[in-house]
Amino acid sequence: SNKKNIFLSAVFIFLFSLFSVVLAGGGYYFWGGIYNYPEKKAETASLSRNNKLYLSSSSLNYHFSGLFSYSIYEPINISAWVPSDLFPKGIDKFDLDIYTTSVDSILKTFSYSKQKVFEKEYNYFKTEYKTDIAKRPNLNSSDYALIKSLSVENTKKRFGNVLSTALTEELSGKKGPYYVEVFIPEKDSSSKRIVSFYLLVSDFGVFTTTSDKNTIFWAQDFKSDKSVNPSRLVIYSLDGGVKRLESPSFSNGLAEIPINSQADLAVAYYKNYPTLIPLRLSAIATDYVDLISLGPYSSRNTSFVFTDRPIYKPGDVLHYKGFIKEDTGFTYILPKYKNVTIRIYAQGYPEGDPIYSKVVSIDDFGGFAGDFTLPKDIDLGRSSLFVYPGINVDGLYSYVASVPFEVEHYRKPQYSISVSSEKNTYVLGDNITFNIKGDYFSGHPLSQAKVSYKLYRSPWPSYDKSFVSPIFYYHNNIIKEGELTLDKFGLGTLTFSPSDYNVASGSTSMDGAVYTLEASYVDQTGNPVLSASNVYVHNGIFRFEAQNYRFSATLNEPYTLSVLLKSNVKGITDFSNKKVTYTINRSWTEEKKISEGKYKYIYRDEYIKDKAEVFSDANNTVNISFTPKLEGFYTITLTSNDSKGNIITDIYYVGVYKDYLYKKNKDDYSQEISITPEKKEYSPGEEMVFNILSSKSRDVLLTLDREFNFFRKVLSLKKGLNKVKLPVLDYYIPNIYANVYTFYKNHLLQAFSGNIKISSKTKKLNIIVTPDKERYGPGDTVHLKLQVKDVLGTNKKASLIVWVVDKSVFELASTNLGDIFDTFWKLKSSYIFASHSLRGIEAYAGPPGIGGGCFSKDTKVLMGSGKEKPIKDVKVGD
Repeated sequence: SNKKNIFLSAVFIFLFSLFSVVLAGGGYYFWGGIYNYPEKKAETASLSRNNKLYLSSSSLNYHFSGLFSYSIYEPINISAWVPSDLFPKGIDKFDLDIYTTSVDSILKTFSYSKQKVFEKEYNYFKTEYKTDIAKRPNLNSSDYALIKSLSVENTKKRFGNVLSTALTEELSGKKGPYYVEVFIPEKDSSSKRIVSFYLLVSDFGVFTTTSDKNTIFWAQDFKSDKSVNPSRLVIYSLDGGVKRLESPSFSNGLAEIPINSQADLAVAYYKNYPTLIPLRLSAIATDYVDLISLGPYSSRNTSFVFTDRPIYKPGDVLHYKGFIKEDTGFTYILPKYKNVTIRIYAQGYPEGDPIYSKVVSIDDFGGFAGDFTLPKDIDLGRSSLFVYPGINVDGLYSYVASVPFEVEHYRKPQYSISVSSEKNTYVLGDNITFNIKGDYFSGHPLSQAKVSYKLYRSPWPSYDKSFVSPIFYYHNNIIKEGELTLDKFGLGTLTFSPSDYNVASGSTSMDGAVYTLEASYVDQTGNPVLSASNVYVHNGIFRFEAQNYRFSATLNEPYTLSVLLKSNVKGITDFSNKKVTYTINRSWTEEKKISEGKYKYIYRDEYIKDKAEVFSDANNTVNISFTPKLEGFYTITLTSNDSKGNIITDIYYVGVYKDYLYKKNKDDYSQEISITPEKKEYSPGEEMVFNILSSKSRDVLLTLDREFNFFRKVLSLKKGLNKVKLPVLDYYIPNIYANVYTFYKNHLLQAFSGNIKISSKTKKLNIIVTPDKERYGPGDTVHLKLQVKDVLGTNKKASLIVWVVDKSVFELASTNLGDIFDTFWKLKSSYIFASHSLRGIEAYAGPPGIGGGCFSKDTKVLMGSGKEKPIKDVKVGD
């Protein structure tokens, strides 16, 4: 049962990645964009997308499936997923018609209209779309000319392969737009179902992305790999019909035009032949249009707010201060508005009526401040302060910053408790000692005090560092509790071995646990104080980390998994000649025919290799190689032991397929193009140096991106190593991403540098507070000298506020003070708009309400009893 669950989960993950998202060089390439994250590693060239034909199932006879684009120099490869009611088993042949057509016909087909319709039930206006993709075009018009009619034998019943071969043979070396119709015999009927799509075959490709204000296009010849200047580039809107917007011109392979939020697609012409580049439009259905947001970069507000303390009594005065800046993508500036609205909600979230609402002015540094006397009848518990930009609150959840605080009846404690450990990471087999210290605020130790403690264990993956928060309570599990007595110096210790409480047997080497010690003390008057500290415990001295992990492989082709033994302990780096035991298990399903048209599936599994051994090399790496002889889902399990006797294990999943559409994936293209920065971190004013490896002489587009594209340049690379130097600009702080693009065969390749840190040290401010004395008595006047300097010691003008708070209240509640520097200068993720001419446009022609990927109500579903039911009649429990 467990194996089956693992198998099904892994299949779901694989299918999701296969059909929805394609890993693209360290980021994730979605329809219309590339996501990059600071923690993603550099990647060699990888695919942005393979063309795919989706044959939608519906009650209609005509199915339009979209536009698919290919290089004239490569085979047409259409993979067809065909539901049983669309292309039933036993069909021996199908008919195929190929037409020449025009760009105008394609544009008309994909045009749409939209209107606002009031939804009475939900009291809002919704957008409805109308398209004509469910209508078969008029093939007698001058826009269509039949050039070939074929009757194709469906050899081996592999429809996608047979169709791809037939199209490649007929259209090899022939440029231009085509319209294709496939005639499929209906099940138990003499009629035929029509599946249609457009094919655009061209000898050049166009890649597009956006800067803060402009749309950028780059064109490349597929044969010479050189940049080219198309003679025309026309931008179209298809909303309400075909509308021509602009026509930018190319120079040195690049064209640039202000972003138009209505631009649905572009058509480029080179040597009088077109290619089509999707912009806003990524998919279309009979009643649905998938439009990607496209527009100039919109500045975002970044704000930080804090209060003078984390806990108050009813009737206390709450003081707050904050800063707000506008992030333009390049830098921070003062916001356009001069005020913020501050609201306080007693329940801790912005709903209902606030107990405080005030418009507060912003100073010349983006700072704002104020105070508020809490009502004496305020609800006890957590409340929160929210910052809204401007004077008008546009939605209760439109706040840009917030800070929580507690309201309680309390007595100030006269003492404090602290918990600490020698370090914050350990390994199973270590002994961990927590130190507990108690002091009166007068400076005397909390001698002979009985302190209660609770020790928690929380399973947590090693890559997530959120356990460093002051107190960590996630899936907490109390593993030990009790009391200890502090000595005459107010000191106490608790020592334990995580191995005594480890329940991680069978978990992977990436798993571990957070151990939290919570110490509390309550005096004779009932005043409580509490403190806690966390440590992280790895499952072993080292962990397994895959270096070239592929989720999929091709039948009868060698597959190699390289795994690094990576240290979890500082100072221990040699794991060479380490024995690693591995097993390879194959799982699959068998189709068993019950009766005509009815099948059931049986789950099977077997060991391919059981407890084989391999030893790590001088680079701490092991290589697991095998050639899969049968299709199925393979599970590779690695096991080893560290010097403390800990069992280190990890599991990797690989799907093996005979006709694997994506078999030419990252590994096959890893030698084509790659980009690597010579350093992981640079400072403004330095030069970034990139090493770009190319398998041959070619042109590429180099980009620097984050919120949008900052820099682009066409490079003419020679075969082998190419060094590129670029200046580091101040607005690259805190990080930047470098990408290299090139067209290769039927794909756009993207090589990704990984996150490049740009030092933000120059943005740090040091606040120096100097009192005139070290010790004061009641009634004394305190004189403070305040200075603000940068990292070079230069004085800086700044907006400050000074509060004096009784330190004892911080023993009653966890701090609510965030990190102001991290708020403004933490590493940023990236999403940039990106598209290209080989991407195509998906279409789903079905009756209104069906849309893409859905079923008509009469679609037959095979039930557990062996009988079929229309999907509309399937009920919970069937």
